[in-house]
Amino acid sequence: METTLLIIKPDATERNLIGEIIRRIENARFEIFQMTMVRMSVNEARKFYAVHEGKPFFSDLVEYMSSGSAVPMVLKKKNAIADLREL
Repeated sequence: METTLLIIKPDATERNLIGEIIRRIENARFEIFQMTMVRMSVNEARKFYAVHEGKPFFSDLVEYMSSGSAVPMVLKKKNAIADLREL
């Protein structure tokens, strides 16, 4: 059993796609182990994406991820990482 992180990003939450994304995840037989809705501050986004600091897209990424609500979730499944990439 593997675990992986999926984040439904602000553009998808703004477009009311949370339910459709969850439906697809469940249809692919993932177990949603944890899920919450968050609104990251700029500082939280900077910390979360610190691995990308100094890269040309960093500022845009931080701005985007702090622009609205996101839904991070921990998924479980055998081959979760590869299966989620395929999905």
